[in-house]
Amino acid sequence: MPAYAAQLRLLTARIITTANEHVGSSAVRALRILPPGAVDTTLPPATDRSAPGPAAAGPVKTRETASAGYRLALEAHLAAVDPALQRPAAPDDGDSSRIPADAQAVFADYRARTRETASVIQDATIRRARAERDVA
Repeated sequence: MPAYAAQLRLLTARIITTANEHVGSSAVRALRILPPGAVDTTLPPATDRSAPGPAAAGPVKTRETASAGYRLALEAHLAAVDPALQRPAAPDDGDSSRIPADAQAVFADYRARTRETASVIQDATIRRARAERDVA
């Protein structure tokens, strides 16, 4: 038995506890550690694969044709969502003519914060990649 499998089996209880704490329910009850090669991950030759096609038969479900349970859950979600935490649907093409004049400052601030966040993430990613490259 490989060492990693033994280690995972020893940590099973801790992994399950951590996963359930993260999810907030008892979603994970057991782990099954498979030996190497237990699952075939190779794709069949291209000639054996069926061509991708449309989804299985049946009408496409929409909000209007969804079950009553789905509509009830959607209503509960919409009632609980804080609109202040939602990202505004801002046109990102730079065309501010579609934004009402009284909202242009808000969208300009949003775009500036988004660019700043993206820049910080990019810088951190570059630093991490360089550090990993230097270690290797």
